[in-house]
Amino acid sequence: IEQKIEKLGYRVPEAPKPLGVYVPAVRVSNLLFVGGKIPLHQLGPLL
Repeated sequence: IEQKIEKLGYRVPEAPKPLGVYVPAVRVSNLLFVGGKIPLHQLGPLL
């Protein structure tokens, strides 16, 4: 895919480095807090 994009004259920039340390989930007692997650299904997004 990147070769096709470059052939069209576009450039894919590198992803920026994170500004901090991120944890995808935190468990507190019997609760799980998640961040940066969206509901996905094999047929596509649920929202």
